[in-house]
Amino acid sequence: MIIDAHVHLDSPGPGVDQTELATLLRRADAAGIERLLLAGSVMQPGTHPSPEGVRAVNDQTMAAVRQQPERLWGLCYVNPRHGQAAREEILRCVRDGPLCGIKLWVAARAGDEVVDVVAETAVELGVAVLQHAWDHTPGSPPDQSRSSDVAELAARFPDLRIQMAHMNGVGHRGLNTVAGFANVWVDTAGSQPLAGTLEYALERLGPGRIVFGSDYPVREFGVKVASVRAAVGDESVRRALLHDNALALWGKRGSAQA
Repeated sequence: MIIDAHVHLDSPGPGVDQTELATLLRRADAAGIERLLLAGSVMQPGTHPSPEGVRAVNDQTMAAVRQQPERLWGLCYVNPRHGQAAREEILRCVRDGPLCGIKLWVAARAGDEVVDVVAETAVELGVAVLQHAWDHTPGSPPDQSRSSDVAELAARFPDLRIQMAHMNGVGHRGLNTVAGFANVWVDTAGSQPLAGTLEYALERLGPGRIVFGSDYPVREFGVKVASVRAAVGDESVRRALLHDNALALWGKRGSAQA
């Protein structure tokens, strides 16, 4: 069983585009992926979404999870700049709803103290955060997190479990930046696979802190699965990357809510 811990829908909420969902599941089936973690249609309401925009994303994710509970887990997307309203949205979607964690994109840098309300709520609920990160793209959004921002958040909240997105977006430098933080996992998403990056991540973080994530529909499932199989020969390490680590990070809460 493969778990993809970084997947998006990309149509406007709050309803589910049934054609899009069917295509997602069909392509996942073709790649041998049985469980997907939805991080929401985050690009739809813009980089600094309103409370209404956030709610539409989350309503869509919750509807999809309720429709396909055996295949989908889902994350609650929030804009940390909404403060108490962000906390209330997390409680609505995670504590009182079917979602199993939190998604942060580019509304605020992870190192900014404005994110603390989200971190505190995640720790309170015992759930993890999937944090977008990208280190080396000119013209990036001003509030996009780098690996150094993720490290700052991890240092402030050692009990907060963080999945830092985009191994291939932070590169070797980013992997080194978070290597000393045991509460940070890194996913395999980010651009096309780069030769040697996953091997380096295994060396620096070990096989227990790497989570398979495709970032579909930005990247194709098959390409990302093949990159793991090509880079990792040890079957027990493959299983950790493709299944066990995601199950440990997200599965307990996801299974309870499903």
